[in-house]
Amino acid sequence: MSGKRHKKELWLDPRAKLFLILMCVLSSMFAPSLAYQFILVMLIAILGAFFGKWKYVIKAVCFYAVICALTVWIMAEMAGTLRTMFIEIGRASCRERV
Repeated sequence: MSGKRHKKELWLDPRAKLFLILMCVLSSMFAPSLAYQFILVMLIAILGAFFGKWKYVIKAVCFYAVICALTVWIMAEMAGTLRTMFIEIGRASCRERV
C-alpha cells in the first residue's frame, strides 16, 4: 500500500460512458425545442461537475450557449441564402426547428 490518498470521485465503467453518450445523442436528435436541448446540456454539465471537470464544464456550456445565441439571432435577423446556410449549420449543433 502506498501512502497516497485518492480523492473520492465519481467513477463510471467505460461501457456506461458509451451508453450515456448514446442516450445524449438520441435525446438531442429528438429534442422538441432549443430550450429542451439547453436543459439537456445543463444536465450533462452537472454530471461533468460531479466528475470534477469544472473548467471543462464551464467552457463547454459557454461555447454551447454562444452557438445557440447565434442561431437564435441569425433566425431573427437574416433572410435568404445566408439564413438557410446558417440554420443548417446550426441544426447540426442546436437542432432548432423553424
